[in-house]
Amino acid sequence: MLKYVDAKVVFAEVPDEVTLAINISNCPCQCKGCHSSYLAGDVGEVLTITRIEKLINENNGITAICF
Repeated sequence: MLKYVDAKVVFAEVPDEVTLAINISNCPCQCKGCHSSYLAGDVGEVLTITRIEKLINENNGITAICF
């Protein structure tokens, strides 16, 4: 089961796209110097299809989704 912490509209992750970036938690990598170390924890809300649809509908104009 995937959990997500937040979602933001971004412009640099996918060239020429308006992207909804969804931050997934419970990352197993534990990279040294990680800029998003809070994502290593088992935190956030369960990411269901219904929740993804709601995020899409709340963010008009996006042309891509990035997890």
